Amino acid sequence: MAKTRERLEELGKRILGTVRKELYFDMPYLAYAIGSLVDVMDLSTRTVGTDATAVRFNPGYLFEMYLQRPGKLNRAYMHMLMHNLLLHPFKDISQINIKGLPKPEAEDERELWDLCCDIAVESVIDSMEVPCLQRITSDYRNVWYEKIAKEIRAVSAERLYRFFIENPVSGEEMLKLKKEFYEDDHGFWERLRSENEKEDDLLDKDLSFIPMTDFPLKAVWERAGKAVAVESELSGNEATAQAGRFTWSMKLLGLRQRDYRSLLEKYMVRREVAATDPEEFDLAYYCYGMDRYGNMPLIEELEGREEKRMDALVIALDTSASTKRKHIQKFITETAGILNEHDSFFEDMDVHIIECDDHVQKDIAIKKLPDMDAYSKEFEVSGGYGTDYRPVFFRVEELRSRGQLKNIRALLYFTDGYGIYPGKVTDYETVFVFLKDEDYDDTGVPDWAIKVYLE
Repeated sequence: MAKTRERLEELGKRILGTVRKELYFDMPYLAYAIGSLVDVMDLSTRTVGTDATAVRFNPGYLFEMYLQRPGKLNRAYMHMLMHNLLLHPFKDISQINIKGLPKPEAEDERELWDLCCDIAVESVIDSMEVPCLQRITSDYRNVWYEKIAKEIRAVSAERLYRFFIENPVSGEEMLKLKKEFYEDDHGFWERLRSENEKEDDLLDKDLSFIPMTDFPLKAVWERAGKAVAVESELSGNEATAQAGRFTWSMKLLGLRQRDYRSLLEKYMVRREVAATDPEEFDLAYYCYGMDRYGNMPLIEELEGREEKRMDALVIALDTSASTKRKHIQKFITETAGILNEHDSFFEDMDVHIIECDDHVQKDIAIKKLPDMDAYSKEFEVSGGYGTDYRPVFFRVEELRSRGQLKNIRALLYFTDGYGIYPGKVTDYETVFVFLKDEDYDDTGVPDWAIKVYLE
């Protein structure tokens, strides 16, 4: 019996090894993620599933699929990788913003969340033009994709969850959806949920220097997601086109999980400033020259050094009736504190703070850091009407046409999310900032923009 079990496990691992090779051949940027999972035979499942450490498989299922539908195994493996990369096994359903909507019963809640995770993952895979994953999508699936696309611009499990609560389906339709999008056993996620809170504090830290063996599981997949995002972007235009929505899903996930401080640092650029660079100045040679030759140092101080700072930034504030003054004040104070802390701007800084409800109320040009600090202390709300984000973007283009904001890299828009969003993609990064524990609606944010949540 033991030998039979060993043989079954060995054959199962060989099949999964073949699957991994096919995925890696078509998508080499998945190497880090694929290497984060091992293979384990597990007879508690009838199919396959992942607990974020391993692909757990029933050998009978693998043998049947490998002989009859080998392409389905490729998709199942990719399906499980995507769950882990999107952190689905670690998500706490209670944290999903469904304020004002009825909360499902516990069992229905878990069943709905599992379905939403499957649809989110499958919609990404179906958008990928990768040979080993391609198949003809069913008419039923396409009908649902069209229905969802009308309501949700950028599909995610969280948005789908809210969509189905707002638009409940019958029990019969729920069974059809589950059958259509099912690929793996989510039963292995249960033990991860109790560990979720222990690991949350690692997600906002720099994980690049922590050995893999010291990583809690959630942090492993956070790191894997960042690695995949970088590698997929560097893989070339052809690979990016093949990847469909996968590349931007990974990119947005990584940026969304950065803390606000890291996000601001991301928009700093390197430029030479007039200052002594102590790392390039050898005091011993300098003193030797002065002592040996009188007033002739052997090495002069360098008159400049490279520093990483900001030069242009737009900070937009939603001053409509639905946004609380104390929240705006907190955001401004936090931003000013971070920027002042690191001497973040060059002397010729070009920063605009734009207050807007349904039209631009104020446009304050900040040319020196003390002005930013003064503004945060003296801030008073201007506005109080409806919310339309577009006037801010029109103002930015107007400023650029006048020769201002030449080097703008980002626009940060602090809001509660209840407003009219711009439709045109910007050539700088647009970031909508929400206060995590307050009432907000992020469902309308364009899929080309970034979302950040402040504590």
